Amino acid sequence: MSPPTHWHVPANSKLSWRRWPDEDEYVFYHGATGDTHRLSELAGVIMEQALAGPVGTAALLQWLLEQGDATPEAPLDHVFASLSQLDFIEPIEEIEPGDAAG
Repeated sequence: MSPPTHWHVPANSKLSWRRWPDEDEYVFYHGATGDTHRLSELAGVIMEQALAGPVGTAALLQWLLEQGDATPEAPLDHVFASLSQLDFIEPIEEIEPGDAAG
């Protein structure tokens, strides 16, 4: 089974977040569960993008390469797995062309 090509934030998540200036982590509140989570900078950037709309895995891999990460697949897989466990994002089974970057 191939990894998902696109991800999105579930409609019932009710996520709120905050990042303070000069900090390299995010704090997210999951309104549907009442839980608060600290996320790494990478996970926070991914969530910012996912909250704006569907996120393409290929676009994120390209972005990580441009940031200087020579092997972005491993950290990206780890972040997607972690965010999925928290019910912050979920894979999109089918996506219409033009609905997401990447």
